[in-house]
Amino acid sequence: DVENDVENDLADDLAGDIRDAADLVVCNKADIGLVTGAYDLAVSAESGLGEEALLAALQQLVGEMAGRGEAGIITRLRHAEILQEVVACLQQAETAAADGGLELAAEDLRLAQRMLGRITGAVDVEQLLDIVFSDFCIGK
Repeated sequence: DVENDVENDLADDLAGDIRDAADLVVCNKADIGLVTGAYDLAVSAESGLGEEALLAALQQLVGEMAGRGEAGIITRLRHAEILQEVVACLQQAETAAADGGLELAAEDLRLAQRMLGRITGAVDVEQLLDIVFSDFCIGK
């Protein structure tokens, strides 16, 4: 129908105008045929069509953007030991959070942060708390 053609033409124009090399252009409603050639992926939020392809594409894009190509080399034994302690704290935090012990998880995360600060420099606790309280719903 004409309305869908107009919407698709507009979507094609927008996708072409704003497209960047790092963009992933996704079209919804693939299950009812509203997909044109200007998209990288077609999905359907209702039926789940294309969900696995979307997740795989996002994983690849994030990996590329995060520079997953090569891992940094740890050249100091002290840094390696600190990072092992950080991993242990993160694992404890994950276990505590899964068991409902959010206070214990928060303490483990604080310890991990302090340990990382030994390598990277001090992390401002107040700034971190501002981010946590502004981005997450904590308690009722």
